[in-house]
Amino acid sequence: MLKIIKWLILAAAYAFLAYKLATYDGYGILWMQWQQSSWHDWIPLLLMLALLPINWAIEAKKWQMLCRPFEPQPFTQALQAVLGALVPAFITPNRIGEIVGRPMFLKKENRIAGAAAAVLNGCAQTIAIVGCGVPSLFFAQATLSRNSIRLTTYMLICLGVCCALFYAYSYLPKAFRWLSKKKCAGNLADSFGIIAKIDKRTQYEALLMSILRYGVFCLQFYFMLRFFKIYIPAADALSVIPLYYLLVTVTPSIAASEAGIRSSYAIVCFSAFSPNTAAIAGAGFMLWLINFIVPMIAGSVWNTTEN
Repeated sequence: MLKIIKWLILAAAYAFLAYKLATYDGYGILWMQWQQSSWHDWIPLLLMLALLPINWAIEAKKWQMLCRPFEPQPFTQALQAVLGALVPAFITPNRIGEIVGRPMFLKKENRIAGAAAAVLNGCAQTIAIVGCGVPSLFFAQATLSRNSIRLTTYMLICLGVCCALFYAYSYLPKAFRWLSKKKCAGNLADSFGIIAKIDKRTQYEALLMSILRYGVFCLQFYFMLRFFKIYIPAADALSVIPLYYLLVTVTPSIAASEAGIRSSYAIVCFSAFSPNTAAIAGAGFMLWLINFIVPMIAGSVWNTTEN
């Protein structure tokens, strides 16, 4: 039954991907970019591609570290879990399928603990994105927007959410320790007790790795914009790119629809620096395609081949 569910999820993901790629209307600008590029124009794209394995290696190392207290695993297994979980993440709201997908690569008795570790991992990455994105709203308020009241309110909400997430992230192990002692935990008590053993050092190392990974995909987007001849001063990029990722993160969506969302937000954030909205949208789409779809396909092929 489990294998049937896995194949159904895989089929649904690929069907949705085929639909999104077939209905995308920006291939003209991508082809034009290809034709008009000289050899040195490809350097930013090559730099962006060079950061791709670093991006996912950091995520795999972080997952390996979070799982160490209850199931030590080699780096390759952690990488397989991270890439394999992108398939259910592709067809679920805000990629929550990763919380279910990653533990499926663990032993059966450790999957509840794995789901808890996945929640901890997601909180760490969200804190990194929101924590770096909120200051960019100050910049947007000061230089780009006239509606200061609305932006100030939104900024305070995001700041409050960031503080709440950090507080919850810090006390998650304590929460699981408390749950493990409750009778209602039942058979889950042992798994909760295991995840409660994750120490503060591991927690904050995971947060630092999330910030490092966040820096990597900010650099990737900067290089992709350069490839599409969208030239943004480095100082402006340091404030606008975090704002872009903040908007993408706080918008409810499924990964399958992120191409349109990312392209739209890219136009909102970067049109002040270039009138070429088609190229900006193309950069957002290409980043999604390379950073998410390529690893998802690689993960599904890897897992299908092994199975």
